[in-house]
Amino acid sequence: MEPFHQDPSSPEVLIEMKDVTVGNSSLPENLLVEAWNWKIKSGDFWVLGGMSGAGKTELISVAAGIHKPRKGSLTFFGKEVQHIEPEAYLREKLNVGMVFEDGGRVFHDLSVYDNLMLPLNYHELATADQNQKWALQILEMTGMSSMMDQSAGKLSRNWRQRLGLARAMTLRPEVLFLDHPLGVVDAYHGQWWLVFLDELFKGIGGWKPRSVIVTASDLTPWIDRVNRIGLIRGGVWEELDPSNRDVLTQHDLVRALLAGTIQF
Repeated sequence: MEPFHQDPSSPEVLIEMKDVTVGNSSLPENLLVEAWNWKIKSGDFWVLGGMSGAGKTELISVAAGIHKPRKGSLTFFGKEVQHIEPEAYLREKLNVGMVFEDGGRVFHDLSVYDNLMLPLNYHELATADQNQKWALQILEMTGMSSMMDQSAGKLSRNWRQRLGLARAMTLRPEVLFLDHPLGVVDAYHGQWWLVFLDELFKGIGGWKPRSVIVTASDLTPWIDRVNRIGLIRGGVWEELDPSNRDVLTQHDLVRALLAGTIQF
């Protein structure tokens, strides 16, 4: 494998896909995107937009290393995952966090606090005391301190989604993926998410992800927050610069995903 060299004058490439093919998770024979080339760089705040069923979830699942691409190469932090040992690959994946839609993959039979402590204790990246302090700090940052002893299974969908975020934050990932973070929350909680992600991307609590990627079927809440837009339609991937308002106002899919509320 060629050694990784980063141009010091450009942002560091954290994750890169080259000629990647992504299939439908429920219908493997159906291809969602072919020859997908994408670079996630330090300082990127992406929104991936597309109609329902376009393949947004499948795309970020491949980018986050949860599913392997059908074809092509996936590189994590300068290392092509197809050519590194499984243990090394798992270590690289610790630098990537995923918040699943509807708070998926939290343990319903564990308390809120124990959901955060489980990955911290398992990976032993710090001392027990440091892990406990960080978990409590995350609970405070996300407004969940008062419910730390509650069973995760008894949380409402609004709070379960927030717990999914808190859990993803535990290992301080460099890249944070969020699949439809506003999809199941009400307007009040949705506003909290938007403000919190703005603050998180700037850095709060002594930590910030180097890149954030969200998926959405409605671009309206994100259009003025992100610095990169990715669109998926009919198996085609397209990248746009949100600062180029002329292009956005003329783009039919962007207009559709703005739910008819274009106000540039």
